[in-house]
Amino acid sequence: MFLKNHLSSSYLFIFSLLLLINVTLSAAQTRIVVIPFYQENNDNQKDSVTHHYRRISGLINNQLVSHQFEVMNPFAIEWKEREFNELLKQSHKDAAFFCKEMCRKYSSDIAYVLWITNEQTTTPDEFCKVNVTLEGQGYDSASRDIGVYIAETLQTIHPDCNRAVFEAEKKIAALTGEQLSKMLQKNIPFTDNTIAIRLEGDILPEISELFGKILNVSRGVVEAKSYRFRIHSISVWRVTIDQTELFRLQSNILFLMRQIIQSNGHFQKNDVEFHYNDSVISALKRIQCKDSSSREILFVLDR
Repeated sequence: MFLKNHLSSSYLFIFSLLLLINVTLSAAQTRIVVIPFYQENNDNQKDSVTHHYRRISGLINNQLVSHQFEVMNPFAIEWKEREFNELLKQSHKDAAFFCKEMCRKYSSDIAYVLWITNEQTTTPDEFCKVNVTLEGQGYDSASRDIGVYIAETLQTIHPDCNRAVFEAEKKIAALTGEQLSKMLQKNIPFTDNTIAIRLEGDILPEISELFGKILNVSRGVVEAKSYRFRIHSISVWRVTIDQTELFRLQSNILFLMRQIIQSNGHFQKNDVEFHYNDSVISALKRIQCKDSSSREILFVLDR
């Protein structure tokens, strides 16, 4: 009896341990890059505030790493001042596109951008007062909002201005890191098994219909739902996947396309029949995989 209870307890412990490891690994598989844009007393030149960037970025990254996220350091790749200023303008103009490009640049699942304004004044008793305005927004590599918007103001006062700025930056990092970690862990299931697949080019309805069927019967796809189509331009599908990952799915789709082409448009898979004429198959031959990220695959219909 003792042995039986002991074995049951051992199995329960092993199961709990495996479950814990699985949860930890799931979080660790989410790769994020946080990109702060820092403006101090109306000066946004990168070289003049580099130490502020590194300090804020480092403190935020510490918190994300402690919550088992895989964190990319934006300062691992040097930016020239001109490029930096262009990125700052771009982030204000179109944050979704900017974050998508940053996901590509850093091979990450999520890019989160921070806009930080730091203004210093002197109090009547000659203390240094730092007022900080903080705004943050993030998107995944398919330009989907991750639902973690931050808008805060904070203030620090100290006899020494450098110390006042340092304390303000610690508060920025603590606030951002805490909110990001908490809200990302809550929102990650939204993007875990959902990706976007795009087909761009001179697309006719029958090409879009064929490609949608291919997606729905490809190995690893639970459902491929069309949610945008513009003739001669673009088709987009929201795809739910299971027991696969994006790059393996990409290979599965291309393999199925080759099978349909080799069968001259007459093919059957998972009780779904494909019967298409030569002109449609000719177009299928011109579809190529152009690009992919952790949350999106782009196919292009070449001319």
